[in-house]
Amino acid sequence: MAAPVIRKYGFDELLFTSMYRHTKVRRTRHWSRHAYGMAIDVRALRGPGGIIGVIERDWIRVKGTPEDCIGPVPPGIARTMRAMVCELETMPIFRRILSPDNDHGHRDHLHMAAPFTGETWFRRRYAGHVYDRPMPTYRHRPHLTYPVPPRPKGMKP
Repeated sequence: MAAPVIRKYGFDELLFTSMYRHTKVRRTRHWSRHAYGMAIDVRALRGPGGIIGVIERDWIRVKGTPEDCIGPVPPGIARTMRAMVCELETMPIFRRILSPDNDHGHRDHLHMAAPFTGETWFRRRYAGHVYDRPMPTYRHRPHLTYPVPPRPKGMKP
């Protein structure tokens, strides 16, 4: 259901690090959405023609507003990724999408979590999170210390 939105912004591949993992939410006794297989951590997005957006390298952490999820991000890959996430947030298939705007734990990926059956959906705007305190632990990395894996052979855009 999210594929048309992802393709609309020029991406056709999500590079992720985990979907299912047996973990609890930090500082709680509650199982995470990953423990139920209801979340995915996306590190990068790739599109045909070599377009690639890496969250750790390309995401720009800015202060958005309730009216403007994207915020003052200049045109480019950062704005494209942010616009895509803001649109995905409006879809009830995602309970919440956490981004580097949210906290230090999500500084290098997008955490996209689905709602459980019967769970009430509401928009919290975490990707367009209106934060009111600086995050001294957040550091933008203009260069990656690891290579992005190549596109699989035979994969057609």
